[in-house]
Amino acid sequence: MVGEIGVGSWINDMAVTGAGDLYAATDSGVVALRIDPSSFTTP
Repeated sequence: MVGEIGVGSWINDMAVTGAGDLYAATDSGVVALRIDPSSFTTP
C-alpha cells in the first residue's frame, strides 16, 4: 500500500521505533503512525 498524508510543509524531527511506530514533528504539530512491519515484502 502506498499513501500520502499532508502534515505541513516542514519536518523538524522524525523517529521510528522497533515496534513500527513512526513519529514526525512538523510545523503543524506531531504526527504519530503505527506501521505493521510484518506487511513489508523483501526482495
